[in-house]
Amino acid sequence: MRPSIETPITPSRKWAAVAAGTLVVTFAFGAIATAIVEADDGNQTPAVVATVIALVLTPIVFGVVAFVSRHPSPWRVMMLSGPLAVFLFVGLSFLLREPVSPVVAAFGAGGILALRSERGIHSPLWRGGAVVIVTAYTFALFQMNGGLATIMAPFLPLPILAVADSVTERRFRDREGA
Repeated sequence: MRPSIETPITPSRKWAAVAAGTLVVTFAFGAIATAIVEADDGNQTPAVVATVIALVLTPIVFGVVAFVSRHPSPWRVMMLSGPLAVFLFVGLSFLLREPVSPVVAAFGAGGILALRSERGIHSPLWRGGAVVIVTAYTFALFQMNGGLATIMAPFLPLPILAVADSVTERRFRDREGA
């Protein structure tokens, strides 16, 4: 029998959602990187194609995370998270003058909405704080070693959300047990 959306999310389901979403983020990030490289080389047609692929994959990332984690309204999450991520990526890329940490911030922010959370247990503030920390880490790493930051970036935004949830779950259990 398939568990309903009322059943609390299990750690294995959460990590499955994060793993599946990270796989799609990797492809979206590859398309973003391709678009940037092709635009810098003056190849506009491949840059446009890669940009379109990245724009198509962005809401799919959040849809995958929402469906696998059994979010109560996965379609709404896809419609909200995609534009949020694109807006955040464009804005932060303009401000920071580098494309890697804005990708982490964008997919992390969308993931906050997409990954199912249990009311009273999981905190959007903890998730947001974790995304800010991992984005700042990526920015600092990019300044020191851009290649390493670029390789690590797609693997950071969604797993950090599961880590933040693990911390809040433990705090909740400690509070309930005390």
